[in-house]
Amino acid sequence: MIPKLRVPSGKGFLYGEGEYNSKRFLNKAISRGYLPIIKPKKRNPKGFGAWIRDKSYDGEMYQKRSVCEGFFGAITN
Repeated sequence: MIPKLRVPSGKGFLYGEGEYNSKRFLNKAISRGYLPIIKPKKRNPKGFGAWIRDKSYDGEMYQKRSVCEGFFGAITN
């Protein structure tokens, strides 16, 4: 059984790891108003969401993801 994807509506950039690089997740995120900044893998899914991801991916923006992760990691510890 495939679990339901719960992606709230919003707008702006959605930073994520390669595990979020699935056709189902990308299509859901774009339909909810996000622009995915997810690093492509060697085996990428095809479809509308992957096409938008390829157009919007920027290596410099992806590197900024680690700053946010470090901040929230410090809060949880």
